[in-house]
Amino acid sequence: MIHDEIAGFAAALPPRTAIMGLDLGTRTIGTAVSDILRGIATPQHTIRRRKFTLDAADLLSLAADRAIGGIVLGHLLRFLQPKTSAFSSAFFCRNFSTFFRLFLLLGFLGQLHKNAY
Repeated sequence: MIHDEIAGFAAALPPRTAIMGLDLGTRTIGTAVSDILRGIATPQHTIRRRKFTLDAADLLSLAADRAIGGIVLGHLLRFLQPKTSAFSSAFFCRNFSTFFRLFLLLGFLGQLHKNAY
């Protein structure tokens, strides 16, 4: 299930499970995983993007190893249109949700800067 609000996502999370955050880039997927109390997250693996099914398999393996209860993926609301990274994130989330049951697609207002790191 894909949630777009934190409250619904939090209520659906199984107790004492970690949350994995994804940073979807065009060439890599960055991952971070929280502790089971969800107080702090630490960076994990950077996955080199290949085909969707191979990327999904890598993420599912990490999710199984770390007892992941939910996945958080963010995007900029103002850029949610075709051929943008936010649209790509939403599309990835929709496709990956067939493999993993609980997502939070967190939209936020912000600006993309040409020199942002």
